[in-house]
Amino acid sequence: MKKIISLIIILVVVAIALTVGNCGGSGSGDGDGGGNGSGSGEGAENTTAGEVSTEDDFNGVVYAITVVESDYFYNNDRVELTDIESMVKATSGEFIVEIKEDKASLKAYNKLVEKLEELGVKYIEK
Repeated sequence: MKKIISLIIILVVVAIALTVGNCGGSGSGDGDGGGNGSGSGEGAENTTAGEVSTEDDFNGVVYAITVVESDYFYNNDRVELTDIESMVKATSGEFIVEIKEDKASLKAYNKLVEKLEELGVKYIEK
C-alpha cells in the first residue's frame, strides 16, 4: 500500500512540475497586438515619395496588402502583383494601400513598392 501511495505522490509532483514548467511565460511573441489607438503618436514613421503619414485624416478606401515571404495577400486571399495593379487601377475615388510585411522577401516587398510608386499610388508601410 505504501508503494502505491508513494507512486501517486510522485506522479502528482511530476504533473505539477510539468504544468508549472510550461507556464513560465518566456514566449517568443512579436507583440503585434490590437491596441485601441489612444497612444501619444510619438513614434516617427519613415516616409518616401509614395507614402503618406498615418497621422492624416483619411476618408477613402484602404487596401491592406500583406507580403508573406514572396506572396501577396489581400482579404486573406493570395493574389498576384498583377491582381493588385488591376484592383487599384479599377478604383475610383480616394484610396490608399497599407503594406504589412510578415517575413517578406525583400525582392517581393520591393516589387510591390516599386509597382505602387510607378502607378502613383499612395501607400503606408506598417
